[in-house]
Amino acid sequence: MQVNELRILDANFNRAREGIRVIEDIIRFSTAQTDIQTQMKAARATLGKIQGELGDELLSARNAETDMGRDKDFYSKKQLKSVLSANFKRVQESLRVLEEILKIDKAQFSVDIKNLRYEFYSMEKDILLNNLGGGK
Repeated sequence: MQVNELRILDANFNRAREGIRVIEDIIRFSTAQTDIQTQMKAARATLGKIQGELGDELLSARNAETDMGRDKDFYSKKQLKSVLSANFKRVQESLRVLEEILKIDKAQFSVDIKNLRYEFYSMEKDILLNNLGGGK
């Protein structure tokens, strides 16, 4: 894979796993939904496995010091539900990027990522409409 493809993959694996961790912690401390926590841990493990199978290439392509998004200002969120919603979107978008870039040279992983993305669409609906209810 080319360096720019590896950098895209590295950034999106990290972004997706970070977003999943935020969701997992909000669920952990806001509800008693251990099944959802288990799903989140499994999702992070799936991403970690694929990331690990791609090896040190991803890490060696990383250039955090010059990342264009490093100094970007982000707007604040007013409620926990909006943080949760934003992180579901973050994960879904990252998974889509991973899915598309992996099709170039690592198509065997692309299907797993696609399935994971659809799981997050379903989890988002379930969690935001049924588990945390109310608020934005």
